[in-house]
Parts: sequence; structure tokens; C-alpha cells
Amino acid sequence: MRLKKETTLRSYIIAFNNYADDRDKVIRILDEHRLRIWRSEIPGCVMLNTINTAKEVRDILVSQMNGRFIVAEISGNRSGMMTMECWDFLSSSRKAKVVYEE
Repeated sequence: MRLKKETTLRSYIIAFNNYADDRDKVIRILDEHRLRIWRSEIPGCVMLNTINTAKEVRDILVSQMNGRFIVAEISGNRSGMMTMECWDFLSSSRKAKVVYEE
């Protein structure tokens, strides 16, 4: 019997040294691990919505990245200069529930 679990999406910003690792490489790594809900508007930065923890995302990236990076969860306290689509992307995870089977 498979158990159904419910969790919420979390929003993260992955900030990285874009001289050591380019955005396409980071996106390819995320896609390879089925972390496909991402958005990128700022060089050296990818925004990600996922059920994974920051440590799980870090563990996926660490063996394949050349430079330093940080995976930081975005909470309700945020500000900056981005498009409305970007802000909507970050706030959408706070409203979404994900049901999956184990």
C-alpha cells in the first residue's frame, strides 16, 4: 500500500559564482534531478520551487559545481527589484500543496 503525503512547496534562491559555473549548467543539474520548477532573471542566481530541503538541493549541486554557492529559503520577508512574474513565482510556493505517494 502506498501512503499519500502532503507537503508544501518551498522557494529558494540559489546564488552562485557565475564565473565558475554558468546559469545553463546550474539549470541542467536541476533538470537532471527533476527539480524543474525554476526561474532565472538575475545573473548568478536561480530561483527554485521544490518540496526538497535546502540541504537536499545543496547535496545535488555540491558534487557538480566548481565555485561557491548558497541555497537560501525565501520567507515572507523579502524585497528587491524584479518583475511581477518573478514575485508571483516566489509567492506561488506559499500557496501550493503537493500530494505525492511514497
